[in-house]
Amino acid sequence: MLDHQLPPGKKLLIDQLSRELGCSISVVRESLFQLASERRVFYRPNRGFMVARLLS
Repeated sequence: MLDHQLPPGKKLLIDQLSRELGCSISVVRESLFQLASERRVFYRPNRGFMVARLLS
């Protein structure tokens, strides 16, 4: 996100991230909720997580 490899609005798939990062789904989910609290991603119930637009 910070180096703009993930464009704003891109949906983040928890199971895919879990496989890519080699960690459990619960760790990825917890991390995404933390990023949501920092407004780096958006969480929409029943839709999941999406990359937020980062302001400089």
